[in-house]
Amino acid sequence: MRERLQHLINNYLTGKATPEDEEKLSGWLDELSTSPMPGHALSDKEKEQLRKRLLQNIRRNTGQSSPRKILWMRTGIAAAILSVLFAGYLLLRFYTTSTPPAYVAVHTAVGEKKIITLPDSTRIWLAPNTTLEYPATYPEQRDIQLVSGEAFFDVTPDANHHFTVLSDSILVKVLGTSFNIKAYPQQRNTQITVSSGRISISRNEVQMGQLTAGEQININKADYHTERITVTIPSKGAWMHERILFDNIPLQEALPMLENYYNVHFILQQQEPLLISGVLNTSLTIEQVIAALEELTSHTITFKKQSNNSYTVQ
Repeated sequence: MRERLQHLINNYLTGKATPEDEEKLSGWLDELSTSPMPGHALSDKEKEQLRKRLLQNIRRNTGQSSPRKILWMRTGIAAAILSVLFAGYLLLRFYTTSTPPAYVAVHTAVGEKKIITLPDSTRIWLAPNTTLEYPATYPEQRDIQLVSGEAFFDVTPDANHHFTVLSDSILVKVLGTSFNIKAYPQQRNTQITVSSGRISISRNEVQMGQLTAGEQININKADYHTERITVTIPSKGAWMHERILFDNIPLQEALPMLENYYNVHFILQQQEPLLISGVLNTSLTIEQVIAALEELTSHTITFKKQSNNSYTVQ
């Protein structure tokens, strides 16, 4: 490309440039000023200003006051112009590549829930033991990161600014809707449930599908296999209504869920596969929860207290 461009400049300097040569050179300048740069889109005014700035730099570096009226000396000038053009290109890439935005982190402790309202009136409910980040430039950038845990989003519509939530490598994109994402690290699946509106889901820019109200998708974290199901109203955001829902999940996942709500640690010694289904109220004490779990499993498991906040499960 460099040799091709220098040939065009040489022809331009010596007056040998054909209309096609001039069009190519002009086109390269246009392309330079319009090339999309990561994180920044130039306006038409900015593109034209950049193009003029590059031409001014060429004239300053070669002593030219007008590209048509003064005959340039050929020796060394083409290389000077080429250097200016490539320096301009590098400067463009440097200055139009935006730095990553600063993020504001919000965290809930074990057993704690929190509601935050963002500047555009979008509301987010955070479940216990959850970490979420949003840009300090919000709502110019409505890109949320659910680092871990569970959150329910009630998004204010804004056709000019898409609202996205990134959880691990899963990207959820919406305009205005309400939905829940459950992505605790101990879970096998990332679970996304839509209460209203529509969302699209993708991973590494590959579409995984769309969900509408009353639909849920379970995405396996190991192989990203997906399972779509229809859910009933009571099952959506149960944690927001002081309930913990066990929907036919393995015991080894149910126990870490409880650790998000209670300051306890379970040591599982039960090796037999066991599925748990039921609903528990978060107002129950941990002793009441343990008794309920033993009932739900027909006493096939037992809990033995080891310390103030540690239990073995056999």
